[in-house]
Parts: sequence; C-alpha cells; structure tokens
Amino acid sequence: MLETERLRLRDYTSEDFEFLYSMTSNEKMMKYIGNGQTRDRKETKATLNKLVAMYKSHPCYGHKLLISKLQKN
Repeated sequence: MLETERLRLRDYTSEDFEFLYSMTSNEKMMKYIGNGQTRDRKETKATLNKLVAMYKSHPCYGHKLLISKLQKN
C-alpha cells in the first residue's frame, strides 16, 4: 500500500467485490475496457480471484484501487 495525505493506493481484496461488480456491470464503464462487454457476477468474481491470486505471486504488479481520503463515504 502507498499512502499520502490525500490518497491511498491499495490492492483489491475479496471485500471489494460489490464495488468491482458495480463497474464491470456498467455498460458506460466497460465500453473502453477489454472487449467492451459487461460482466456478470460470476465473471466478476473470477476476475477478482485472479487479481488477488496475482498479488500472492507478484506483489508489486496488478490492478490497484486509488482511494481519496478527502471524500466522505
């Protein structure tokens, strides 16, 4: 994880499924990603599992989440 006063960069975890699914199931979001097709819950879970597994074998590589510490949830 990398952290500044305003931002935090971290790996995806299994707890990020709903957030990831909200992106992968969104047509506007996926239009420019991969083949442009949305993903269902099963496909998104498989993607998340691959990301988490990759961190174990290559800790410095893979997709990361960039989180604003200024934005309230």
